[in-house]
Amino acid sequence: MSGFIQLNTNQLSSAELSLQAAAKSDPTFALAFLLLGELYSRELRFDDALAVSQRAFQLVPNDWNTQYQFCRALIGTHQYAPALRVSEAALRANRGTLLHIARAHALLGLGRYTEAATELRTYLHYQPTGEGAEDAHDLLAKIQNTAQK
Repeated sequence: MSGFIQLNTNQLSSAELSLQAAAKSDPTFALAFLLLGELYSRELRFDDALAVSQRAFQLVPNDWNTQYQFCRALIGTHQYAPALRVSEAALRANRGTLLHIARAHALLGLGRYTEAATELRTYLHYQPTGEGAEDAHDLLAKIQNTAQK
């Protein structure tokens, strides 16, 4: 799929057009909706991300990547409680994934800093050098700095 390659090489305009065409030509092609959600989240277009991520979630509700993107879009639109519910259910089967970071962001949005820090430490336990490790360390530092003030 050219949209996937374009997204991974940061050709975002081309990726968007390719992925929109793929989603339009096959409204059951969950990957197109998932990747559009990722693209829109990168561009901070969270309302758009929510719409397409929700569609991907409807198509494949048990895929952790889809659950993560859906949580990301919910958090981007300040829907922290629904994001927390999705991440809690998803983490029952997907420990050690980026869902821990999504859950931490949802908890932070709800002002639950201690729980967010615990979630970040859990992620780092499973993925000390994983894709989200830098984000997890940064968030932990911010939480600790806030607690010290």
